[in-house]
Amino acid sequence: RMPYRDSRMYRIKTVVIDTGNGGYEYGITTKDYKEKNVVLDIAKRLRALITRDSTECFLTRKSDRFMSLGERAKFTDDKNAEIFLSLHVGKHNKIVLYTPVITESAPSEVKTFLANKGQEDFLAKTAALRNALQQAITEDFGDEMVLIRPLPYSILSKIGAAALIIELPSFEDAYYVAEFKTQIANTIYKGIYLYEENAAN
Repeated sequence: RMPYRDSRMYRIKTVVIDTGNGGYEYGITTKDYKEKNVVLDIAKRLRALITRDSTECFLTRKSDRFMSLGERAKFTDDKNAEIFLSLHVGKHNKIVLYTPVITESAPSEVKTFLANKGQEDFLAKTAALRNALQQAITEDFGDEMVLIRPLPYSILSKIGAAALIIELPSFEDAYYVAEFKTQIANTIYKGIYLYEENAAN
């Protein structure tokens, strides 16, 4: 059952879902799956849930095209996103939430696109989003299914929003059929809802 969102509470206005890879960057591939296609499918399912309310949701790419890290970061900045979630498939049997680490030197291909200070002012919100997503994943998949890892020198450190990379289980450890992709989208949406609910209190 999807959570009910009370219209009186704090409402997130804009979410950006970053769909990993694209174009000539296939990501992880198997006989049955290409990472770039799977994450785009999940992102579209998630967007459909988010936009049922008055929240806007933008995908960094809506089709199979290449985007640089800098373009993805600038896109997020331009949309004034409150939440940034980057979707990927990993090589393990868990869902990994990567959180940004503030470093002096951001990747040069990201730095040139950005005027703001990135994560510096958003670490508390990012931590709250991580906790909310961890809770949602634990409730839906079990606490052994989620890992939290810091990630320095990534696109995250230059995003001016609550920002996480979500790495989904490997193609060997999960069947990415429609039902599973919908379940993943529902769980991430639930995490956004919990974050929103906590921010309202």
